[in-house]
Amino acid sequence: MTQLRSLLEGAQGLLIDRRHFEPSGLERTFVIRINEGAAASLTPALVRRIAAEAPNIVIRCFVEGNEDVESLRNGTIDLDVGADPLSSSDVCSEILYRERHVGLVAKSSPLARSAQPSLAQLCEHPHVSTSRRGRTHGPIDDALAAVGLRRRVIAVVAALVAAALMAADSDLVALVPERLARYFAARLEVAWFAVPTELPAVIIHQQWHGRLDHDPAHRWLRGHVREASV
Repeated sequence: MTQLRSLLEGAQGLLIDRRHFEPSGLERTFVIRINEGAAASLTPALVRRIAAEAPNIVIRCFVEGNEDVESLRNGTIDLDVGADPLSSSDVCSEILYRERHVGLVAKSSPLARSAQPSLAQLCEHPHVSTSRRGRTHGPIDDALAAVGLRRRVIAVVAALVAAALMAADSDLVALVPERLARYFAARLEVAWFAVPTELPAVIIHQQWHGRLDHDPAHRWLRGHVREASV
């Protein structure tokens, strides 16, 4: 079934007049596999943009889990948006943005009073860690160990959004991508701050199969994903 969908989409792309492409008349479902942190901060703007131009488009998102190339090849998904590049000669890729991890706490936390608490101050408060594999150790722990410090992780969750919500409703510290922190700070009683050490940057890509590279509808979708990421 997925191979048939892929063939039909390829045929549909050939039939669309590239010179007179009108998204308003398009009826199509785009399936996007997306990093759940990016989904929270990116998809609201994306869906608003798409709906304004093409009311008959459906955006179906699901979170990462099995970041395989085959799902792009066989048409199971149309677009992959996430931090893990897929190394394959038949997959096209574009960097959408780079960002850093920041600390997120409830506004009632003492850490919310500083634009950049020290590493020692971070270790005075319990942490919630994010790991799909249930790990309590991450890059921040290596940075802390290098200066003789250690944080206390009392909870581990699989999703960044869950970690952010836990921080909002407790005395926990969550480390999340800055865009997600900004998104929640505008909507919840939380504050975010810079972490005073070098942590690996988060690089978010959008990736698609080469057969869709020149498909007008898919190029239009990618353009909106790009603009929603600004």
